[in-house]
Amino acid sequence: MSSYILNHQGLCSYTLKLSGNHRNVLYKYLSTVINHTVMDSEDRHMSLTCGVVLTLRDYITIHHKLSIENTISMIDCLSDQLTYLKTHNLGYYGLNLDDILVIDDDKYIICDTSKLLNISNDKLQINCLIKPCGFSSREMEHVLELPAKVDYRCIFYSIGLLVLFSLLQKRNSNIPRCLEGTKFEWFLQRCFKENPCERQLLLI
Repeated sequence: MSSYILNHQGLCSYTLKLSGNHRNVLYKYLSTVINHTVMDSEDRHMSLTCGVVLTLRDYITIHHKLSIENTISMIDCLSDQLTYLKTHNLGYYGLNLDDILVIDDDKYIICDTSKLLNISNDKLQINCLIKPCGFSSREMEHVLELPAKVDYRCIFYSIGLLVLFSLLQKRNSNIPRCLEGTKFEWFLQRCFKENPCERQLLLI
């Protein structure tokens, strides 16, 4: 997020600087979520017209954590985005707090296209060195040789870690007692399955 301008309707026009090879996919997805989304002619910057945009890091710094309602919204939004990307044979291998934008307090978007990888036969294709992430699955941490292939559901583990941090500021996959018997416990158990093929993003 590089700049913003307040217009006469009290809305802000935010300009995002994009990187990576899949900028158009992000633009097309955002266009379905936010009405006023415009890409420049060189596909390098994208403008959003909305109320407030913060990175998830800044949002948590201000509010200290996500509420239960906002955490549910985040899970729903990220699940929708990952499902959309999977239809384009793309997936994320990990996340950082700065990769996620909180838009108008109820929309959550992964905005870093540099962490997108191609998917073939349900495997992320890792052909070059990748950036380390604050929220990574165990199998991504064990990638030692290139090229490599990792199940695309590794990102589900990352989102489980992200949810725990957003709710409780915990940075590991141990589910605390305060979540026992709640739908978050079952959600996290699905995210943290040892076998990536068995993982699900399902909150019921």
